[in-house]
Amino acid sequence: MWFVWNAGLAVTAMGLTCMVSSVFACIYNMSQWLGASVPGLFFQCLLLASSWWTLASHWFTMTTNPGTIPKGIRISQLTATNEEAQDAVKHVELVYCERCDADHPKRSEHCDTCQGCVVLMDHHCPWVNNCIGIGNAKNFILMLLYVVVLCALMVVLTVAQLWLCASSTVCGLKEGSSPGRVGMWVLAVSSLFMVLCGLMLAMEMFSIAEDEIYGAIASELSSLQESREHGSKLSRRLGILFGSDAFGWHWLVPGRDVHLRRREEEMDIILGYHERD
Repeated sequence: MWFVWNAGLAVTAMGLTCMVSSVFACIYNMSQWLGASVPGLFFQCLLLASSWWTLASHWFTMTTNPGTIPKGIRISQLTATNEEAQDAVKHVELVYCERCDADHPKRSEHCDTCQGCVVLMDHHCPWVNNCIGIGNAKNFILMLLYVVVLCALMVVLTVAQLWLCASSTVCGLKEGSSPGRVGMWVLAVSSLFMVLCGLMLAMEMFSIAEDEIYGAIASELSSLQESREHGSKLSRRLGILFGSDAFGWHWLVPGRDVHLRRREEEMDIILGYHERD
């Protein structure tokens, strides 16, 4: 299992603490508001299920190798196979990395924290204490998506509790009212994370849709798979990170072995190099 041991774990722990405490606070408010009724139990189970998917995505993002190129391997450069990919042929060139003391594909970037060059590196994320690259980008995107869904659910439930507050109780966000200070905490944290993760998710989608590196890789994969039916521009580019060309149920499931469905030739195209014997 991949794991980066450094001070970034403090930021990760802080983010997890805020999210987990907000979920349990919202569950507490639901139990006080709806009790053991069918709607109350349903919303509590929905919160727990959403939390599980969010935490699973976070765990696999944090503990999966982001796509570091193994040290000491011998690699050879790939060549583009069609005219569209030739326009971006510079991205399959090998360049020398002084810190790794080795030739690596130009589509990789060096990360001092992860101590290696990461293929299709997006950034080093302190919230998961790991780089985001070809190996774990799917889990990172799913984490952003599930955080937005979870936070939106908590915001809606808290606002509904305020809106539908019974006349026999004191309603509001003050001490002794319903949902009270706990509800204020849930609203503040959930709104903040929902906006931040929503913006980052939108930026990730835009970057993937417009980055010429993904366009070159998608074009190469299309030429290799002429007999297959291809989806939209965005789905083909997302498929590079999600492990298959077309959307499937497995796209929504976080995990460590994202690219098991890929053939060796396809992975060579995605990675930008071929390992020599």
